[in-house]
Amino acid sequence: METLGSLGELKVIKRIEKALSRRASSKSGLVADFGEDAAVFKVGKKLVAVSTDMGVSSTHFVSKSPIEIGRKIAVSANTDLLAKGALPRFMWLDFALPPQTPAFFVEKLYKGIDVQLAQFNSFLVGGDTNKGKEFCYSAAVFGEIPFKPLLRKNAVAGNLLVLTGEIGSAA
Repeated sequence: METLGSLGELKVIKRIEKALSRRASSKSGLVADFGEDAAVFKVGKKLVAVSTDMGVSSTHFVSKSPIEIGRKIAVSANTDLLAKGALPRFMWLDFALPPQTPAFFVEKLYKGIDVQLAQFNSFLVGGDTNKGKEFCYSAAVFGEIPFKPLLRKNAVAGNLLVLTGEIGSAA
């Protein structure tokens, strides 16, 4: 029997695409969807990129520092926008934590997020809270694309790939 683990993320995404009976088209303003790190679409005359990122403490975090966890959340969510050439603008964060979590954890978590978002000139504007057995989160980020979006489907041999900052710094 095939499992999600044996398929891997890209094959799972392909199966999700095949399962959908309806897909947005360029007539609806869609520029890019499943094959990219972020969806890209037109809103009026502007190009917008949207992405989500999710994590669970037992799988995604080495550090126990709430400030470092907050920083990682903001970096991980926004790198998908940056990869499309988008300038991050807004972030929503949903999270669940065990009820016995000290209140300072949430305050420091959001401080880490805020400090990192300031580097992108982006703002946390909302989200949802819940209780759970372990810390988990889902972040949604929105950004504006000032020029032609950088899309995987448009890449050709000989294109220049430029990386900035430390590779793997979200870890």
